Amino acid sequence: LLLAADDDNDLGSPIQAMLQAYGDLGAIDLYDPRTQTPTLADLQAYDVVVVWSNYVFADATAIGNVLADYVDAGGKVIDTMFGLDPSWGYQGRFRTEDYTAMKTTSYTFNTICLGTYDTGHPIFAGVTDVCEYYEGTGTYLTPNSTGIGYYTDGELFVATKDNGTVVTINGYLGYNYQWTGQEDLVLHNAILWLAGVETDVPW
Repeated sequence: LLLAADDDNDLGSPIQAMLQAYGDLGAIDLYDPRTQTPTLADLQAYDVVVVWSNYVFADATAIGNVLADYVDAGGKVIDTMFGLDPSWGYQGRFRTEDYTAMKTTSYTFNTICLGTYDTGHPIFAGVTDVCEYYEGTGTYLTPNSTGIGYYTDGELFVATKDNGTVVTINGYLGYNYQWTGQEDLVLHNAILWLAGVETDVPW
């Protein structure tokens, strides 16, 4: 489920189409949290929930709480920019109780590319090139989290919770995205990894 507080709901979703093109993810649906907050039952119809924003959430605290409830009930979450933004992203337990694998303190508009990363991790299977224009800055890991990918400026790009419940991607997936390279593949691989599906890692 793509929880997209963004124009994807009105104008067509590029990342939804990219994920559908892989042909191995089953249903990939959109939900608009600009206007309402999903219930736990809504989220539990899906194996993985991906959340981002380019607008404010209808209820930032409520969406953070229901995401935490979903994880507690066995669900898996991928959270991304600009939902990571501390001032107008999601709030609630997902932020305050550190369900997210990384936090940011600000953001910048400045193209930055993939630096060091764990080439053996399934999330980076087949990934060699990512450049992102919208970057969260002042990134840091939350407790019991591991950084597996970094930008060339040293900021975190991808982090995982050690219990395998959450992947945090410091990149913007929404309608007005300006990334190049294989950020869609990173997201695709993260979905499979969270869902427990093996991916081939080139050695």
